[in-house]
Amino acid sequence: MNEAEKQERVVRYLAATQERLLRYVFVLLPDWDGAQEVVQNTHVVVWKKAAEFHSDSEVDFVHWARRIAYFEVKKYLEQRQKQPNVFDNELLELIRSDMDAVDDDLELEREALAVCMEKLPPRDQELLRHRYWHRESIADLSSRLGRTVASLYKSLQRIRHGLLICIQRESQRLGRA
Repeated sequence: MNEAEKQERVVRYLAATQERLLRYVFVLLPDWDGAQEVVQNTHVVVWKKAAEFHSDSEVDFVHWARRIAYFEVKKYLEQRQKQPNVFDNELLELIRSDMDAVDDDLELEREALAVCMEKLPPRDQELLRHRYWHRESIADLSSRLGRTVASLYKSLQRIRHGLLICIQRESQRLGRA
C-alpha cells in the first residue's frame, strides 16, 4: 500500500470515529472546549503519523488514535499546570483504561444491534424507526397504523426483548464480549 492510500485510509477512519474519539477525550478531560482542542491536536498528530499505522482494522485504528489522544490530554493538562488539575496521572490512566473497555463494549453492542435490526421483519423495523428515531408518540402511531395503544406497547415490548436476546447472542458470536 502506498503512502497516499495509507493517508486516505487514516482520513476515512478519522471521519468514521470522530464522535467516539471526542467521547473518549471528554471523559478524560471534562471540559468541552479543552476536549475539542485535544481532539483537534490528536487529528494533527494522527495525520503526521499516518505512515506508522499499518492495520486495515478500524478497531485497531480506534485503539491507536485513543492512545495518541491520551498523550494529548496529558500534554494539555501539563500546559495548563497553573490551573488545578482535576486528575492526577494515576487516576487519568485508570480512567483511560476503563474507558477503553467501555467504548469497545459499546461499539460491539452497536454492531450487534445493526445485525439484529436487519434480521427483524420490515414491519417491526418500521415500528422501531417511527417510535425511536422519529420519536413518534404511541398515540400518533396508534392513529396512523390503526392499532390500539395496548397492542403497540405489546409489540414494542416483544421486539425489544427479541433485540436484547439477539444482541447478547451476536456479541458472543462476534467474540469480543
